[in-house]
Formats: sequence, structure tokens, C-alpha cells
Amino acid sequence: MEKRSDKIKITHNKKLLGIIIILVILFIILIAFLANNKKQTYYFLEDNQCIKIKESSDKITFSHYKELEDCEMLIIKDCQTDADCVPATCCHPEQCVLKEKAPDCGIPFCSQVCQGPLDCGAGHCACINNKCRIISE
Repeated sequence: MEKRSDKIKITHNKKLLGIIIILVILFIILIAFLANNKKQTYYFLEDNQCIKIKESSDKITFSHYKELEDCEMLIIKDCQTDADCVPATCCHPEQCVLKEKAPDCGIPFCSQVCQGPLDCGAGHCACINNKCRIISE
């Protein structure tokens, strides 16, 4: 009677199996290394340009100036007080902006329909976390 073994036997390609195991271990080490050295990038607006700042656990590095269009994310302090913020458009505004960026609304020609979050006293502009936002009444 022949004895049958249910165990897996590796008789061929032992070298290949060893290489695969070593590669998996190296891949795990690489992932752990990258997770510990994760860098975050911030962009700050400066004279219509931005500067790239990379921060890691041991150092902060500054890159060369980049054009504003190249920036992926801007962290900008828009305002300091609620008085710095005004509606973004003359008629039916849906956003708030800095006073410096407000449109010239000499004599606006708007419909009398109340639409939008700021129309007819429905809300007002305020400075929240250094950004101009709408506060509903």
C-alpha cells in the first residue's frame, strides 16, 4: 500500500521561493520606512506667488518660488475680523470675499427676487478661521 502525503512539498524552484520571500520582506520594510517619513507640503501666498514648504519629522525645507498656477493648495489668511469680509458679487451673492477683492457696485441693477444665502437679510459675511464665510441668520 502506498502512503500518500497531504503536505505540500516544494521540490522545484526553491531559489525562486526564497527570492520571492526576500522581496516581500523588503517591500514591507519600504512601506514602513515611507510611512514614518511622510512629508506634508504647504503653500503660502506671497506677492502673487507661492512658496513650497516640505515638513518632515526632522527638518523643514523651502523650495524655490513657483507661479501661483502651479500651486495645488493654498493656505491663505484672508481676514482678521468680520469687517474685512463683503459679498463677492453685487447681485444675489453666494460667497464672501475680502474687501480688497470686492466688485465695484456703483449703481447695481438687480432683480428684487430674494435668492442666495445673503439676499433679503438671510445671512451676512463673517471671518471664520481667517476665511470669509457666510453666516445664515
